[in-house]
Amino acid sequence: MIGLFGLVGAAGAMAADLTGRVKRHTHPMPTAVAVAFIAVAYVVLLAAGRTPGGILAGVLILDIGVQGLHVLNQRVIYDVDAAARNRVNSVYMTFCFVGGALGSAVASFMWSQAGWTGICLTGLGVTALASLLWACTSIRAWKA
Repeated sequence: MIGLFGLVGAAGAMAADLTGRVKRHTHPMPTAVAVAFIAVAYVVLLAAGRTPGGILAGVLILDIGVQGLHVLNQRVIYDVDAAARNRVNSVYMTFCFVGGALGSAVASFMWSQAGWTGICLTGLGVTALASLLWACTSIRAWKA
């Protein structure tokens, strides 16, 4: 079973490679697809996450979405002026790590309060909030 999770990680890496080949990374559609994968993953984990197959499917879909979104964000950063690229990437990665730490703290709390269902619903809620913030900023900027 543990070996299957290693294969899932490899699938996420392949998805990241495919995402890196997206030509129009400033178009909102690739980001919307990546975020949709994340939302679908939490739905799968909520519905079937108490079974090994459900966990594997949910983690696979989640990994594809998260890796894809990360690669898309990195592509935007690498389009920034070369003189500022390192600073922008440092800020981005700092926020990634802070977000991961906060997510771990919230997940620990939710697990103690509501178990698996609380974790999955929190993931869906955070994904919905991120989608709303992204839509408010990115789509308006893309149309301009």
